[in-house]
Amino acid sequence: MSYDSPCTHTHGDLPSGHCAEMLRQVYDCLDGRLTAERRAEIEAHIGKCPCCLKAYDFEAKLLAAIKAPCTEDAKIRDLRGQILKALEKDGFCREQQA
Repeated sequence: MSYDSPCTHTHGDLPSGHCAEMLRQVYDCLDGRLTAERRAEIEAHIGKCPCCLKAYDFEAKLLAAIKAPCTEDAKIRDLRGQILKALEKDGFCREQQA
C-alpha cells in the first residue's frame, strides 16, 4: 500500500518525507511485522503528529473490522433472504417446491 503524507506542516527536526515513510509501514506495524525498535519509532511519531495519528487510527479500525468474525447470524439470514427474494423477483431463482 502506498501513502502520500497527509501532513501539511513540518515536524521540527524530522527529515522531509518522514510522515510518508511512517504511513507506508502502517499495516506492518498493525500486524506486528516490525521490530520492536521500528514499532517504537512509528508510535513515537504518531504520538507527536496528529495527521499521522488520524490515518493510523483509521487504518487500525478498518483492519479490525475486516478481521472481525461476523457473529450476527440473524442479520446474515435476513440478508440472504432479501437477496434470494430479489433474485426470484428478477427471475434468476426458482422458488423451491416442498
